[in-house]
Amino acid sequence: MGVYWAEIADKNQTEEQIQFLKSHLKPKGYVLDLACGTGRHSIPLSQQGFCMVGLDVSLRLLGIAKQRSSQLQVVRGDMHHLPFKAGAFADVVSVDTSFGYLPSEVDDRVSLSEVRRVLFQRSVFVIDVFNRENLVLRYKEQNKSI
Repeated sequence: MGVYWAEIADKNQTEEQIQFLKSHLKPKGYVLDLACGTGRHSIPLSQQGFCMVGLDVSLRLLGIAKQRSSQLQVVRGDMHHLPFKAGAFADVVSVDTSFGYLPSEVDDRVSLSEVRRVLFQRSVFVIDVFNRENLVLRYKEQNKSI
């Protein structure tokens, strides 16, 4: 999996994603990085003045994020039950997301309802999802050799 992730998450693509996010996020208020992992997006955005909060279910990945930036606010939590009050965030981002990997579409809907709950009115939710069929076709030959 590491070889494939390196292709998906290379430095150039990450920088393009950061630029895209900066152009769509509000500079005021807190921004939730949903399923933030190691802070690949939330750390550079926080360094550029955004008030980022990273949420992930993985304590190990959050530990890596905190090692990379002690200033980043991180919270361990499940996107099905976000541990934040209603209207807590100006924006939410979910890049290279967990959506579509959850056990069912019902789980996705529950998580999307939670995102809506924690956003204030007229907020932005940036969501990036992988196209499963494209990935399967793309790596079909590579998987045969593994």
